[in-house]
Amino acid sequence: MESRDKDKFDNKDIKKRTLDTLFGEVTIKRRYYKDSNDDFRFLLDEYLNIPANKRQSPALKEIALDLVTELPYRKYLRDFNQSFFNF
Repeated sequence: MESRDKDKFDNKDIKKRTLDTLFGEVTIKRRYYKDSNDDFRFLLDEYLNIPANKRQSPALKEIALDLVTELPYRKYLRDFNQSFFNF
């Protein structure tokens, strides 16, 4: 990973984000930057390709979509919750 261009990005804050992943909940701390166009960005989210305002990781979402298309809804909910959240 390359270092950021300090002339283009000004570090403004550090914020936490929690994601549901295949391994359970993962909380990360990432820096919040203001760029030269006065837009605010999370460079780590962009680098890891994590969509804004989404709680599920892309891999977890993909597995959930595969299950829901192959199983009846009640069986999907039971299997998904048992597999990932121990309900």
